[in-house]
Amino acid sequence: MTVAASKLSQVYPHLVEHLSEEEREYLASLLELRRVDAGEELITYGEVSDSLFMVAEGDLVVSLPTGDDLVDLGRRGAGRWVGELGVIEPGPASATVRAGSDATLWVLTHEAFLRMREESPCCGAAIMEQVSKDVAARLRTCNAVLFREGEDGHVEMVPSHEAAEGVVAKLIHQIKDLFDLGEATPTGGAVPTRPTRPGMSLRTFLEQHSSFGSLAEEDREHLFQACEVREFPDGHTLIREGESRDAVYFILDGLIEVQVHKPEGAAFATDRAMGPGEIVGLVALVDRGRRSATCTARGPVKVAVLSLEGSNLIQ
Repeated sequence: MTVAASKLSQVYPHLVEHLSEEEREYLASLLELRRVDAGEELITYGEVSDSLFMVAEGDLVVSLPTGDDLVDLGRRGAGRWVGELGVIEPGPASATVRAGSDATLWVLTHEAFLRMREESPCCGAAIMEQVSKDVAARLRTCNAVLFREGEDGHVEMVPSHEAAEGVVAKLIHQIKDLFDLGEATPTGGAVPTRPTRPGMSLRTFLEQHSSFGSLAEEDREHLFQACEVREFPDGHTLIREGESRDAVYFILDGLIEVQVHKPEGAAFATDRAMGPGEIVGLVALVDRGRRSATCTARGPVKVAVLSLEGSNLIQ
Protein backbone atom coordinates (compact mmCIF):
# COMPACT_ATOMS: atom_id res chain seq x y z
CA MET A 1 0.00 0.00 0.00
CA THR A 2 1.21 3.50 -0.81
CA VAL A 3 1.56 6.51 1.48
CA ALA A 4 -0.32 9.68 0.50
CA ALA A 5 1.90 12.75 0.22
CA SER A 6 -0.89 14.87 1.72
CA LYS A 7 -0.97 12.67 4.83
CA LEU A 8 2.82 12.81 5.09
CA SER A 9 2.68 16.61 4.99
CA GLN A 10 0.02 16.66 7.68
CA VAL A 11 1.85 14.40 10.15
CA TYR A 12 5.44 15.55 9.42
CA PRO A 13 5.13 19.23 8.40
CA HIS A 14 8.66 20.19 9.52
CA LEU A 15 10.19 17.37 7.49
CA VAL A 16 8.64 18.43 4.20
CA GLU A 17 8.20 22.20 4.62
CA HIS A 18 11.07 23.02 2.23
CA LEU A 19 10.22 20.33 -0.34
CA SER A 20 8.26 20.90 -3.54
CA GLU A 21 5.06 18.97 -4.23
CA GLU A 22 6.98 16.72 -6.59
CA GLU A 23 9.61 16.01 -3.93
CA ARG A 24 6.94 15.26 -1.35
CA GLU A 25 5.34 12.79 -3.74
CA TYR A 26 8.72 11.16 -4.34
CA LEU A 27 9.47 10.83 -0.62
CA ALA A 28 6.03 9.35 0.04
CA SER A 29 6.56 6.81 -2.77
CA LEU A 30 9.64 5.40 -1.00
CA LEU A 31 7.81 4.76 2.28
CA GLU A 32 6.33 1.35 3.05
CA LEU A 33 3.01 1.34 4.90
CA ARG A 34 2.99 -1.06 7.86
CA ARG A 35 0.38 -1.74 10.50
CA VAL A 36 1.44 -3.36 13.78
CA ASP A 37 -0.35 -4.72 16.84
CA ALA A 38 0.25 -3.53 20.39
CA GLY A 39 3.32 -5.26 21.86
CA GLU A 40 4.90 -6.16 18.51
CA GLU A 41 8.68 -5.70 18.62
CA LEU A 42 10.16 -3.67 15.77
CA ILE A 43 13.76 -3.17 16.89
CA THR A 44 15.73 -5.39 19.27
CA TYR A 45 18.59 -4.06 21.40
CA GLY A 46 21.94 -5.26 20.03
CA GLU A 47 20.55 -6.58 16.76
CA VAL A 48 21.12 -4.86 13.41
CA SER A 49 18.75 -1.95 12.76
CA ASP A 50 18.51 -0.64 9.19
CA SER A 51 15.13 1.10 8.85
CA LEU A 52 13.47 4.32 9.91
CA PHE A 53 10.03 3.84 11.49
CA MET A 54 7.85 6.93 11.18
CA VAL A 55 4.73 6.94 13.36
CA ALA A 56 1.57 7.94 11.50
CA GLU A 57 -0.91 6.72 14.14
CA GLY A 58 -0.57 5.13 17.56
CA ASP A 59 2.73 5.10 19.48
CA LEU A 60 5.96 3.18 20.00
CA VAL A 61 7.77 2.45 23.28
CA VAL A 62 11.57 2.77 23.52
CA SER A 63 13.19 0.54 26.16
CA LEU A 64 16.55 -0.62 27.47
CA PRO A 65 17.08 -4.19 28.73
CA THR A 66 18.29 -4.52 32.31
CA GLY A 67 18.61 -8.03 33.63
CA ASP A 68 15.54 -9.96 32.52
CA ASP A 69 13.36 -6.87 32.23
CA LEU A 70 12.86 -3.91 29.90
CA VAL A 71 12.93 -0.40 31.33
CA ASP A 72 10.74 1.99 29.34
CA LEU A 73 12.53 5.25 28.46
CA GLY A 74 9.69 6.98 26.64
CA ARG A 75 7.12 6.88 23.85
CA ARG A 76 7.10 8.14 20.29
CA GLY A 77 3.70 9.18 18.93
CA ALA A 78 2.47 10.50 15.59
CA GLY A 79 5.01 12.81 13.98
CA ARG A 80 7.97 11.13 15.70
CA TRP A 81 10.26 8.36 14.53
CA VAL A 82 12.75 5.71 15.69
CA GLY A 83 15.66 4.01 13.94
CA GLU A 84 17.08 7.23 12.48
CA LEU A 85 20.73 6.21 12.94
CA GLY A 86 20.21 2.71 11.52
CA VAL A 87 18.67 3.99 8.30
CA ILE A 88 21.78 6.11 7.67
CA GLU A 89 24.33 3.52 8.78
CA PRO A 90 22.94 0.07 9.72
CA GLY A 91 24.34 -1.35 12.93
CA PRO A 92 23.46 -2.79 16.38
CA ALA A 93 20.42 -1.06 17.87
CA SER A 94 21.00 0.94 21.07
CA ALA A 95 17.47 0.23 22.38
CA THR A 96 14.47 -2.05 21.97
CA VAL A 97 11.36 -0.60 20.32
CA ARG A 98 7.89 -2.12 20.43
CA ALA A 99 4.40 -0.91 19.60
CA GLY A 100 2.74 0.66 22.64
CA SER A 101 -0.66 0.38 20.91
CA ASP A 102 -2.01 -0.69 17.55
CA ALA A 103 -0.10 1.61 15.22
CA THR A 104 0.30 2.65 11.60
CA LEU A 105 3.91 3.19 10.51
CA TRP A 106 5.71 4.46 7.45
CA VAL A 107 9.01 2.63 6.96
CA LEU A 108 12.03 3.95 5.10
CA THR A 109 14.68 1.26 4.55
CA HIS A 110 18.42 1.90 4.27
CA GLU A 111 18.32 0.82 0.64
CA ALA A 112 15.53 3.29 -0.12
CA PHE A 113 17.41 6.05 1.73
CA LEU A 114 20.53 5.52 -0.40
CA ARG A 115 18.39 5.62 -3.53
CA MET A 116 16.78 8.84 -2.33
CA ARG A 117 20.14 10.54 -1.82
CA GLU A 118 21.07 9.76 -5.41
CA GLU A 119 17.74 10.56 -7.05
CA SER A 120 16.48 13.43 -4.87
CA PRO A 121 19.23 15.15 -2.83
CA CYS A 122 16.70 17.63 -1.39
CA CYS A 123 14.69 14.79 0.19
CA GLY A 124 17.86 13.21 1.54
CA ALA A 125 18.96 16.54 3.00
CA ALA A 126 15.57 16.98 4.70
CA ILE A 127 15.94 13.60 6.42
CA MET A 128 19.56 14.33 7.44
CA GLU A 129 18.64 17.75 8.87
CA GLN A 130 15.88 16.33 11.07
CA VAL A 131 18.07 13.41 12.20
CA SER A 132 20.82 15.88 13.17
CA LYS A 133 18.37 17.94 15.21
CA ASP A 134 17.08 14.80 16.93
CA VAL A 135 20.62 13.71 17.85
CA ALA A 136 21.37 17.17 19.26
CA ALA A 137 18.20 17.06 21.36
CA ARG A 138 19.10 13.56 22.54
CA LEU A 139 22.47 14.79 23.82
CA ARG A 140 20.75 17.42 25.94
CA THR A 141 18.32 14.81 27.25
CA CYS A 142 21.13 12.42 28.18
CA ASN A 143 22.87 15.18 30.13
CA ALA A 144 19.63 15.86 32.02
CA VAL A 145 19.22 12.16 32.83
CA LEU A 146 22.76 11.59 34.05
CA PHE A 147 23.25 14.73 36.15
CA ARG A 148 21.01 16.94 38.22
CA GLU A 149 21.28 19.64 40.85
CA GLY A 150 21.06 18.25 44.35
CA GLU A 151 19.33 19.80 47.34
CA ASP A 152 22.60 21.42 48.47
CA GLY A 153 23.06 23.06 45.07
CA HIS A 154 25.84 20.74 43.91
CA VAL A 155 25.58 18.84 40.64
CA GLU A 156 25.33 15.10 41.22
CA MET A 157 24.78 11.90 39.32
CA VAL A 158 21.33 10.33 39.42
CA PRO A 159 21.47 7.83 42.32
CA SER A 160 21.25 4.20 41.23
CA HIS A 161 18.18 3.56 43.42
CA GLU A 162 16.27 6.12 41.34
CA ALA A 163 16.99 4.31 38.06
CA ALA A 164 16.77 0.63 37.28
CA GLU A 165 20.07 -1.20 37.79
CA GLY A 166 22.35 -0.90 34.78
CA VAL A 167 20.40 1.81 32.94
CA VAL A 168 22.65 4.73 33.96
CA ALA A 169 25.77 2.70 33.12
CA LYS A 170 24.37 1.92 29.67
CA LEU A 171 23.53 5.57 29.03
CA ILE A 172 27.07 6.56 30.01
CA HIS A 173 28.46 3.90 27.67
CA GLN A 174 26.28 5.12 24.80
CA ILE A 175 27.34 8.74 25.34
CA LYS A 176 31.01 7.73 25.24
CA ASP A 177 30.37 5.80 22.04
CA LEU A 178 28.52 8.73 20.50
CA PHE A 179 31.43 11.08 21.17
CA ASP A 180 34.03 8.41 20.34
CA LEU A 181 35.50 8.93 23.81
CA GLY A 182 36.56 5.32 24.40
CA GLU A 183 37.36 4.73 28.06
CA ALA A 184 36.69 7.88 30.05
CA THR A 185 39.69 9.11 32.02
CA PRO A 186 39.89 11.28 35.15
CA THR A 187 40.19 15.00 34.51
CA GLY A 188 43.84 15.71 33.73
CA GLY A 189 44.36 12.11 32.62
CA ALA A 190 46.69 11.00 29.86
CA VAL A 191 45.93 12.28 26.37
CA PRO A 192 48.20 12.30 23.29
CA THR A 193 50.98 14.91 23.33
CA ARG A 194 51.29 15.21 19.54
CA PRO A 195 48.96 14.71 16.57
CA THR A 196 48.74 11.24 15.05
CA ARG A 197 48.30 12.82 11.59
CA PRO A 198 50.38 15.53 9.86
CA GLY A 199 48.99 19.02 9.39
CA MET A 200 47.03 19.90 6.27
CA SER A 201 45.67 22.79 4.28
CA LEU A 202 42.00 23.74 4.40
CA ARG A 203 41.51 22.55 0.81
CA THR A 204 43.02 19.16 1.69
CA PHE A 205 40.79 18.96 4.76
CA LEU A 206 37.64 19.58 2.72
CA GLU A 207 38.68 17.12 0.02
CA GLN A 208 39.57 14.30 2.42
CA HIS A 209 36.93 14.63 5.16
CA SER A 210 34.07 12.18 4.71
CA SER A 211 31.49 14.90 5.31
CA PHE A 212 32.70 17.11 2.47
CA GLY A 213 34.54 14.88 -0.02
CA SER A 214 31.35 14.09 -1.92
CA LEU A 215 30.40 17.75 -2.37
CA ALA A 216 30.51 19.29 -5.82
CA GLU A 217 33.66 21.34 -6.42
CA GLU A 218 31.72 24.62 -6.42
CA ASP A 219 30.09 23.74 -3.08
CA ARG A 220 33.48 22.97 -1.53
CA GLU A 221 34.76 26.28 -2.87
CA HIS A 222 31.79 28.06 -1.28
CA LEU A 223 32.61 26.40 2.04
CA PHE A 224 36.31 27.23 1.61
CA GLN A 225 35.51 30.91 1.12
CA ALA A 226 33.24 30.94 4.20
CA CYS A 227 36.05 29.74 6.52
CA GLU A 228 38.77 31.80 8.19
CA VAL A 229 42.09 30.05 8.92
CA ARG A 230 43.44 31.06 12.32
CA GLU A 231 46.30 30.05 14.62
CA PHE A 232 46.13 29.88 18.41
CA PRO A 233 48.87 29.48 21.05
CA ASP A 234 49.19 26.74 23.63
CA GLY A 235 46.53 27.03 26.33
CA HIS A 236 44.10 29.14 24.30
CA THR A 237 40.45 28.22 24.97
CA LEU A 238 38.53 27.98 21.71
CA ILE A 239 35.26 26.80 23.25
CA ARG A 240 34.05 27.12 26.82
CA GLU A 241 31.42 24.79 28.27
CA GLY A 242 28.09 26.56 28.78
CA GLU A 243 28.69 29.36 26.27
CA SER A 244 26.52 29.86 23.18
CA ARG A 245 27.44 27.94 20.05
CA ASP A 246 28.56 30.38 17.35
CA ALA A 247 31.22 28.59 15.26
CA VAL A 248 32.58 25.26 14.05
CA TYR A 249 36.31 24.50 14.00
CA PHE A 250 38.10 22.32 11.41
CA ILE A 251 41.46 21.22 12.86
CA LEU A 252 44.28 21.65 10.34
CA ASP A 253 47.30 21.20 12.63
CA GLY A 254 48.02 20.62 16.32
CA LEU A 255 45.95 19.17 19.16
CA ILE A 256 42.79 20.42 20.87
CA GLU A 257 41.91 18.93 24.25
CA VAL A 258 38.21 18.37 24.90
CA GLN A 259 37.12 18.32 28.53
CA VAL A 260 33.66 17.75 30.01
CA HIS A 261 33.09 19.24 33.46
CA LYS A 262 33.31 16.67 36.24
CA PRO A 263 30.48 17.27 38.75
CA GLU A 264 31.51 16.99 42.38
CA GLY A 265 31.21 13.39 43.50
CA ALA A 266 30.77 11.98 39.98
CA ALA A 267 32.59 8.74 39.25
CA PHE A 268 34.06 9.77 35.90
CA ALA A 269 34.97 12.64 33.63
CA THR A 270 35.95 12.72 29.99
CA ASP A 271 39.16 13.99 28.40
CA ARG A 272 40.02 13.59 24.75
CA ALA A 273 42.52 15.09 22.33
CA MET A 274 41.44 15.83 18.75
CA GLY A 275 43.88 16.41 15.91
CA PRO A 276 44.19 17.26 12.19
CA GLY A 277 41.25 16.14 10.07
CA GLU A 278 38.71 16.32 12.93
CA ILE A 279 35.89 18.78 13.61
CA VAL A 280 35.23 20.53 16.92
CA GLY A 281 31.78 21.94 17.73
CA LEU A 282 29.89 20.12 14.99
CA VAL A 283 26.57 20.13 16.89
CA ALA A 284 26.50 23.92 16.47
CA LEU A 285 25.49 23.39 12.83
CA VAL A 286 22.08 22.12 13.89
CA ASP A 287 21.61 23.44 17.43
CA ARG A 288 22.46 26.97 18.59
CA GLY A 289 22.25 25.97 22.27
CA ARG A 290 25.04 25.90 24.85
CA ARG A 291 28.45 24.26 24.44
CA SER A 292 28.70 20.86 26.15
CA ALA A 293 32.50 20.83 26.62
CA THR A 294 35.57 23.06 26.93
CA CYS A 295 38.13 22.86 24.10
CA THR A 296 41.68 24.10 24.70
CA ALA A 297 44.77 24.21 22.48
CA ARG A 298 47.44 21.75 23.61
CA GLY A 299 50.42 23.35 21.95
CA PRO A 300 50.08 25.67 18.92
CA VAL A 301 47.09 24.85 16.72
CA LYS A 302 45.83 25.90 13.32
CA VAL A 303 42.10 25.72 12.61
CA ALA A 304 39.61 26.84 9.99
CA VAL A 305 36.74 28.69 11.67
CA LEU A 306 33.27 28.53 10.16
CA SER A 307 31.30 31.33 11.81
CA LEU A 308 27.58 30.64 12.06
CA GLU A 309 26.70 34.31 12.39
CA GLY A 310 28.41 35.52 9.24
CA SER A 311 27.93 32.45 7.05
CA ASN A 312 25.07 32.09 4.60
CA LEU A 313 25.74 28.35 4.56
CA ILE A 314 23.72 27.95 7.73
CA GLN A 315 20.08 28.96 7.52
